[in-house]
Amino acid sequence: MSIEVQNVTFTYQPGTPFATTVLKDVNVDIEEGEFVGLIGHTGSGKSTLIQHLNGLLLPTAGRVLVDGSDTKEKSVRRIIRRKVGLVFQYPEHQLFEETVAKDVAFGPENLGLAQDEIQERVEEALVTVGLPPNEYAKRSPFDLSGGEMRRVAIAGVLAMGPSYLVLDEPTAGLDPRGRDEILGQIAELQQKQGLTVVLVSHSMEDIARLVDRLIIMYQGQVVATGEPRKLFQQADELKELGLGIPQITEFMRQLHQDCPQVSTDILTVDEAVPEILAYLRGQAHA
Repeated sequence: MSIEVQNVTFTYQPGTPFATTVLKDVNVDIEEGEFVGLIGHTGSGKSTLIQHLNGLLLPTAGRVLVDGSDTKEKSVRRIIRRKVGLVFQYPEHQLFEETVAKDVAFGPENLGLAQDEIQERVEEALVTVGLPPNEYAKRSPFDLSGGEMRRVAIAGVLAMGPSYLVLDEPTAGLDPRGRDEILGQIAELQQKQGLTVVLVSHSMEDIARLVDRLIIMYQGQVVATGEPRKLFQQADELKELGLGIPQITEFMRQLHQDCPQVSTDILTVDEAVPEILAYLRGQAHA
């Protein structure tokens, strides 16, 4: 079970004066159960790449295989789109039904499922995203907060029963509490259900604390892939790509200049606390 992106090149409006190549010979493998982060500056090709993962866009050259099925094969594309759930940035803009339950049920109904199964999927998806069905099912999605609307949109994708969940900046525009709630639920989904998750984000802090593996894009190409802890040690190289590192990692790098004993291999505040306390104790006894 995996998604394989093999030598994919993609050109918008090929054969016209407006032709623009957005992806250039991209190779990526996403294995079952992984939590993968995808980063790159604006225009690096991230959003174009993830639209290839479920066949919304098809390669100009190369191919994308989802569990061995080629997205170019029209006969299997519907199955692929059931397997790979794609949540766009600001997905709440796609809400349109009268009630939350009807919106979440839209996808399963299009699968031709029995009504009992649709009802079960709707309720399960709402519980998964932290919206109790007895409180939210009959409400209008347009009466909800921004964070709640975002969760309804994600529930609609989950109700399709995907094996892969691909999220393009799922916390964009949310306040800190809403962001933490959404990301916490996504992390819980990945851990409890073994869901494969691909997260596109500009937040290095979110990426650092959530993902197992990082894919970095620059000008339509994959330029690096590996563990976040290792890649975030390459601050100068990332800066050249228009990217930063988590703020706490940068703070520890600065502290390391005054106290070489302090580790720079830090991704979260929780990891930094014992290092900083040791530093302060050392200063007190100096």
